[in-house]
Amino acid sequence: MDTGVAIAIALATIGGLCCLALLVLQIIVHRRRCQKLHMYMPSRKLSLASLDSIALANMSRSRPCSGLYNAGMDPSDHAELSHPLDYQGLKNMCSDIERIYDEFQLLPNVTPKHSDLPMGVEEKNRFIDVLPTPETRVKLKTIPGEENSDYINANFISHKHSFFSLSSPPSQIIKIVTI
Repeated sequence: MDTGVAIAIALATIGGLCCLALLVLQIIVHRRRCQKLHMYMPSRKLSLASLDSIALANMSRSRPCSGLYNAGMDPSDHAELSHPLDYQGLKNMCSDIERIYDEFQLLPNVTPKHSDLPMGVEEKNRFIDVLPTPETRVKLKTIPGEENSDYINANFISHKHSFFSLSSPPSQIIKIVTI
């Protein structure tokens, strides 16, 4: 074998290995950047238990006479409970577990009960513990001959636009057309 050919093969092999090493290094750096960036990005998944994305002060005030009144969602009722904190105040608040517990106990507990619902609508709820609030429950038009046809697990939301919220309906229950 000629020495020129051997040198060319050796250089090509070394060049290929360098390219492969650079590719692996680039993949590692990219993954680390994505993980670091992901730590600072808010989650795109919204939990039903999290109300961080809802600004209650921006909601229109619900009116007790409107039929859509939900006392737990009226921000004017709980204005005295609100006290904005700066970073240092939040840090001090988080270190006092008893204070957090006491403040949590002051929050209103507006929880619907099974006894508030019509009899025989259990199969129309996907989950046994996700129930509509009676004060703002959506009532459908009654279909003659069909029992509990006016029930859907949904609530009206008081806002300047008209909204309603479906609370985990089973796929066979969606009756948007009759609302």
